[in-house]
Amino acid sequence: DKVPASAKICGSPVFGREWIHRAYQGSGAFHAGYSSFYSDEDLHCVAEKLGLLRNNPAITQLHRHWSWGHMQRQPYHERAQGNWTADQKLFFERKSAGFPDSDLKT
Repeated sequence: DKVPASAKICGSPVFGREWIHRAYQGSGAFHAGYSSFYSDEDLHCVAEKLGLLRNNPAITQLHRHWSWGHMQRQPYHERAQGNWTADQKLFFERKSAGFPDSDLKT
């Protein structure tokens, strides 16, 4: 897969009030099943599926991520890493099922 990871996620999303109230059948802006990872990729896929993803390359936000040398990896990063496998499994299960329960609350 030659697509950069940053193009497959909503890394610093901006939400409108309606999305927050209606997304994931009204349960919130992100799918609640994730602990630390993949919620941003789930969001990207779901918003795209619903025809509601709006990317504006003219708007950027500096992301001072530890992996890019902006800071040292923190203890909470280490703790979160323990959620990777479960979050990854949930994402791929949801993806293969077409992201069930991701429609908008009417």
